[in-house]
Amino acid sequence: MVNEMFDFDLFFRYVMEGREDIGHKDVFYERSRKAHEEFMKQDLVVDTRETWSAWWARWKEFDEAPLVPRD
Repeated sequence: MVNEMFDFDLFFRYVMEGREDIGHKDVFYERSRKAHEEFMKQDLVVDTRETWSAWWARWKEFDEAPLVPRD
């Protein structure tokens, strides 16, 4: 699973600074990628609180089961 949340704070900071060249567009996804890596390092288990309708919709699309950290 790839988490692709755009970092709008960084984007607007670059706009306010007047940057013309940002290097590569992946810099705007770096913060969410690091957060996703930290989440995946935890001891994860399948979330059993999923509703039947959510399970059915996920099952139809062959999606992965939702994971939560073990508490």
